[in-house]
Amino acid sequence: MTPKILSEWIRKIQNTQETEPDCDWVKAYLPAFAEANFTGQPFDKEAQVRVHLNQCPDCAELYEGIQFLLQQEADNELESIEIESERETAAPPPHSQSETSPIPAP
Repeated sequence: MTPKILSEWIRKIQNTQETEPDCDWVKAYLPAFAEANFTGQPFDKEAQVRVHLNQCPDCAELYEGIQFLLQQEADNELESIEIESERETAAPPPHSQSETSPIPAP
């Protein structure tokens, strides 16, 4: 273990509270928290969510993803992402029987 990793680990332990919200609790509030932050509105559970985000890289990554989507939506770019996604998941055009499987010889 490198000194940097050890130092970060000790910092996280020192910042641990007696009772902390878990990932499930934070994920339940994360969309509302992200929306409030994006619009500059107050959020009553902000302190608890921020403490967890500082400790949990998985939830922090999820929060960053939600922020990205909110920005895309605000910039009217979200619709184009959805359309591109639909194109990627659309079924390929049907092929004729001869293109997909050889015709057995008589």
